[in-house]
Amino acid sequence: FSVFNMLQRQTLLLHCSRRTKRKQFRQVAEDYSLVKPSTLLRLSERLATSDTSIYNDEEKRAMRLMNDVGLVNAYVLGSNSARLEMRNEICGLIMDKGLPSFFITINPNDTYNPIVRLLAGENIDINNLLSKNVSRYGEQSMMIAQNPTLGACFFHIYMTVFIQ
Repeated sequence: FSVFNMLQRQTLLLHCSRRTKRKQFRQVAEDYSLVKPSTLLRLSERLATSDTSIYNDEEKRAMRLMNDVGLVNAYVLGSNSARLEMRNEICGLIMDKGLPSFFITINPNDTYNPIVRLLAGENIDINNLLSKNVSRYGEQSMMIAQNPTLGACFFHIYMTVFIQ
């Protein structure tokens, strides 16, 4: 999570700039200079309560600036704008290709699978595996909690075999 946070901050700093066309620059500069922080605060509080009514010109300017900021943040992974961008892309694919007609859910349960014990280095005979030889839920959960790489390796093997 720390690495993702650092990458997100780096992307935010790289892409957090106002992009505008040359002919719109005067209008955008005027909007920035005329909008007061108190208006932005008031507008954000109303938007948090789902009140989208706009009462004056200053609030219209603030909304225009907020929309512009959203467009720029679409490049920042994990931001609300990026999620909205992905959602719109999915909707576009559905409109173009149609709804998916086949859904699949894969749940590789590593708490009972004997392959996890094999990956952990235990000598077990998978061909002659009896129910008394299968490890208990608690034991296997502790083994995976103490060695998360073991769970990741199991997941990788499971998915690779499934896809092939």
